[in-house]
Amino acid sequence: GTAVFSPELWHVPRRPVAGGAAVGVFWCFIPIPGQMFIGILTALALRVNIPIAAAGAFISNPVTSAPMMVACWFTGSTLLGKPFKLEHFEWSFEWMMNTFREFALPITLGAFVLGAICSVIAYFAVHVIWTQQVRRRWRARLAARMAQERSAAEP
Repeated sequence: GTAVFSPELWHVPRRPVAGGAAVGVFWCFIPIPGQMFIGILTALALRVNIPIAAAGAFISNPVTSAPMMVACWFTGSTLLGKPFKLEHFEWSFEWMMNTFREFALPITLGAFVLGAICSVIAYFAVHVIWTQQVRRRWRARLAARMAQERSAAEP
């Protein structure tokens, strides 16, 4: 209802944007349908920027999903102490359903771990980049003001 229209969820102050980026990046790693919708609901619950959270969920797309899932599988397998190897691969639904149990736990664990790590990185990266941009603008304003004062002081 009215929570969706709260101005802080749509404006772009630093903290809500960083939080939205973290939410979106986290959900982009979780291999479930509706990542963007879940990201929006999480953004509402955490009161962070909704559009940034929705955009962050689009990091996983048909081009990036396969490398992300391999990274999740590798991470989960490593954490579980299972070997990361694929002896036989067959591009069929039957093969995928038969081997699902073997891959489900490592991919899920890896997705949650990588999602958490990358969301923390995204949160702090937004803060750092935002701070650098603000400092750069302040320096430019100060330089312009100093130049204007120098030109006004000269006869």
